[in-house]
Amino acid sequence: DDTEIVPVSIARVAGEKVPMNLKWIQDPFCVLHGDTPTYLYNDDIGTWQWAVISALKNAAGAIARPTPLPLEGGNTRLAGNRWLLGRDLLLRYQDKGSVPGNIMAAQRCAEDLIRRFGSDLEPVWLGNKYLHAAPKWHPAANLESLQPFFHLDLYVFPCGVNSKGQARIAVGSIPPSATDGREARLHQLLQGSLEMVVSDLQRAFLGEVELLRIPLHILPHPEPPRLLSYCNGMWDGNAALLPDYRSARLDPGPALEIERLQAQALASFRAHQIPVRFVPLNFFEDLSQYGALNCRVKIIRYHQP
Repeated sequence: DDTEIVPVSIARVAGEKVPMNLKWIQDPFCVLHGDTPTYLYNDDIGTWQWAVISALKNAAGAIARPTPLPLEGGNTRLAGNRWLLGRDLLLRYQDKGSVPGNIMAAQRCAEDLIRRFGSDLEPVWLGNKYLHAAPKWHPAANLESLQPFFHLDLYVFPCGVNSKGQARIAVGSIPPSATDGREARLHQLLQGSLEMVVSDLQRAFLGEVELLRIPLHILPHPEPPRLLSYCNGMWDGNAALLPDYRSARLDPGPALEIERLQAQALASFRAHQIPVRFVPLNFFEDLSQYGALNCRVKIIRYHQP
């Protein structure tokens, strides 16, 4: 096909701590697509992040602009002319001092960015600020479950438009717990949080949106716990590219479980006439750091036919 792959090499800078999540190319900046892509990045980023931005900016002929808003690529999604932003995690970063933290200040900042760069995007804020945090005994505890799971791209996946011209968006769904007690109550709470995301999307799109629900599964074994998400995929303009978790070397029991869950995800997309292609890399290991395909690859611009 006509896909252009841009590899990015990052050199370690003396005296600077390079984080373990260096492979998450999605996060150093977010992209507002247009005639000339605009990269928005937090103005206190580190040298290694700026190296990523510089390499891709030069490859794509893009414009890079700083913003005081603590944006991360994985915490935003584009759906038509809507710019979806994960509110809770962004506000938590603001509370640490990047920006005086409240939702109105963040919203004004985002709207100002859009006006300045001449985009017709409309910001949509998704989240239930500090609704809950998973207790330490549960596999979701490490997911910093504020909105309800860490980055937006773990549970929201725009998939182009349908035949009516409506945006199609996949939203995660937590199946009922197989056990009783506090785990069942937490799963109900997580599902309630996801239902609030669905309501926010329906309101933002005035009902002119096709929503499909994709099961999310919390796998406690093998440790560390993993959130198995097929929302962490990419839309290439024609099909949903999904992480293939079957490439992991697992014992027969977990391997059969992955096969079953992957079949469920495939059926959910096909029920909405969405073509699917699985990308067979070992994303299962990435899940221990709460990422997969969309975290590892970034579409920086689309070629015009």
